[in-house]
Amino acid sequence: MKKISARKSVSTLFNLEIFKLFSRLDYLFRLKSFRYQEFLKYPFLRRSYFLSSLHFCLRGYDQVIRGDRRLAFSLIGQYYEYVESVYLKANPDVQEKIKTKQIPDGLCHFLRQGYKEILAKKRRYTIDVSMPKILKIIKNQNSKKGKHLCLFAHFDPQGLIDPYVMVYLETLKAIGCDIVFVSETAQKKELKNMNRLCFRVIQRSAGGLDFGSWYSALSYLELNLNSYEFVLLANDSVYFPVRPVDQLLKKMKTFDFWGITESLQRGSAPNSYHLQSYFMGFSKPARKKGLLNQFLSQYKKHPILSKCGIIEIFEYGMTQWALNLKLKVGALCNLKDCYEYTKKMRQVPSLDRVTPTLDLWDTLIEAEECPILKVGLVRDNPKNNYDAGIAKKLLDKGSYQFNLITNHIRRIKHQK
Repeated sequence: MKKISARKSVSTLFNLEIFKLFSRLDYLFRLKSFRYQEFLKYPFLRRSYFLSSLHFCLRGYDQVIRGDRRLAFSLIGQYYEYVESVYLKANPDVQEKIKTKQIPDGLCHFLRQGYKEILAKKRRYTIDVSMPKILKIIKNQNSKKGKHLCLFAHFDPQGLIDPYVMVYLETLKAIGCDIVFVSETAQKKELKNMNRLCFRVIQRSAGGLDFGSWYSALSYLELNLNSYEFVLLANDSVYFPVRPVDQLLKKMKTFDFWGITESLQRGSAPNSYHLQSYFMGFSKPARKKGLLNQFLSQYKKHPILSKCGIIEIFEYGMTQWALNLKLKVGALCNLKDCYEYTKKMRQVPSLDRVTPTLDLWDTLIEAEECPILKVGLVRDNPKNNYDAGIAKKLLDKGSYQFNLITNHIRRIKHQK
C-alpha cells in the first residue's frame, strides 16, 4: 500500500508540474524583455535562453512572486526588480482582477500586458520611486555620548514597538551605543516613549525595508561618524540577546567589517561568502575607506529591489566591497565549526545550501554562544526544525525571558 501511495504522490506531483509548465508556456517568449537568465545559479542555465525560460516556468515564476528570485527590467534608464506588493499597490484594477479570479496574481498581468502598458505610459509600475524621506525627528538633548553608534531599523504592521525590541535596545545602550531608532510604521505615541533610550528617533516614509531605514539615517542626519569606534546597522528581525553580549564589541575589534553570523549559501553572486545583514559593524578604517559611502551609492541606483535582490546586492555586495578594499572581514560565530558540530547531531543540507540562522539555529546558540534567534524561524518554522521546548532550555541558560517571544508571536499570529 505504501508503494502504491508513493507512486500516486509522484504521479500527482509530475502532473502538477506538467500543468504548471503548459499554463505558463507563453512566458517562454516574453522573458527577452527582462533580466532573469543572468541571476540563475548554474552556468548551464545562464548560458541557455530556452533552459532558463523553462526554469522560470517551473520554478522561478513562484519564486519571483515570493521575492526569492530576481526579475529585473529598465524604465527610462532606471533599474528595477519586480516586487508583487509594489505592482499591486500601484494598480488597484489588477488587485480586483485577482479577487474576481480573472488572473492568478500580479506577475501574470505584468508579464502579459502590464509591462507594455507601463512602457506606453498607460500604467505605472509603482506609485512612488523616490528615496525614503525623514518625516519627523525626535531629539534627546539629555542623551550621554556613547562609544558606538547603532542605526536600528524597526517595522511592525500594527505600529507597535514590542517589548522584545525594548530589551534589544536597552542591551545596545548598556554596551555603549548611541541609538538612532528608525521606523516607517511606529505610531506617534509609541515613538514618544523611545526618547529615554535613543539618541535620535526618526519617523520615515515607506520603502527599501531595513536598508531604507539605514539609508535615511545616514543620508539625512548630520552625524559625526568619526567620533564613534563602531557604527552598527541592526534591525528587529531577531530576538537579542539570547546569550550575554557584554564582550561582543571587544571580540569584534579584530575586524573592520563584521556580523554575528556568516554564510556560504549561494545565490547568483560569484563569491558565496557573505555576512548576514541583520547586524553589521563598521570600524573607523572601513568608514574611511568608503564602505558606507558605497552602500549609499548602490542604494540610490536600486530604488526598488526584491528580497533576493537586496540580499545579493547588499549582503553579498557589501562583503565583496569590503574584501576588495582589503578590509578584515569576519563574524562572531564560526560557520564551519558550527556546521561540523551540527552534522554530528542530525542531517543538514550541504554547506553552500545552509541558512545558518534557520538550519543551525540551536547549535549556533549552544556551541557558538550566538546572541540571536530569528523571529522568522519562530513565526514560520520554514525548515520544520524549530522546537519551542529546546529553544526555551537554551534561552533560559542565557537568562532571556522566553515569554517575550511567546507573547510577540501570539500577537503577530493573531493579527494574521
